[in-house]
Amino acid sequence: MAKSNPSTSKINSSLESLAMTIGSLHEDPNNARRHAEYDIGVIAKSLNEYGQQKPIIATKSGRVIAGNGTLVAARDVLGWSEIAVVTFDD
Repeated sequence: MAKSNPSTSKINSSLESLAMTIGSLHEDPNNARRHAEYDIGVIAKSLNEYGQQKPIIATKSGRVIAGNGTLVAARDVLGWSEIAVVTFDD
C-alpha cells in the first residue's frame, strides 16, 4: 500500500497525554488477526476522517497487543509520527 504524504497525527485531545513515538512500537508477530491491504485502507480512512478515538495497547517494550491494524494504517499509510498507546509490563 502506498504511503500518503506525512501528516500530523489526529489523536483525540483526551488521548494526547498517551501519545508515543510511533517508531518505538512494533507489530506483534504472533498476532492472530491478519489485516488485508483493503482493511488497512479502511482503518486509515477512519483515522484520517475521525482521528484516533481509542488508544492501542502495547507492552512497555513496544510490542502491540491490540491495535496492530491501527498501527500499520497510521504509520504506513498516513505517515503519523505519534499514536496514543496504553502500556503495561511485558
